[in-house]
Amino acid sequence: MTGQSPQPPGWYPDPAQPGFLRYWDGTEWSAHTHPLPVPTPPKPTAAGRGCLIAILVVVGLPVLIGGLVAAIVALEAAMS
Repeated sequence: MTGQSPQPPGWYPDPAQPGFLRYWDGTEWSAHTHPLPVPTPPKPTAAGRGCLIAILVVVGLPVLIGGLVAAIVALEAAMS
């Protein structure tokens, strides 16, 4: 960060090593580095699960009914 406006001390993306943080002490980079934290995926919310259930019902119910109708028609055709 030399030659730029002063930045407060803290952990910043390492300009020399992508995927790492390096500590800026306010005047120069320190030797201390740390890997970037891996973001964790958000946990499903109750609304998200409700949406999934609704999609399964909307798609699954017609497939189930269609399968039952096809089975009944096939059974009737086999009996006649």
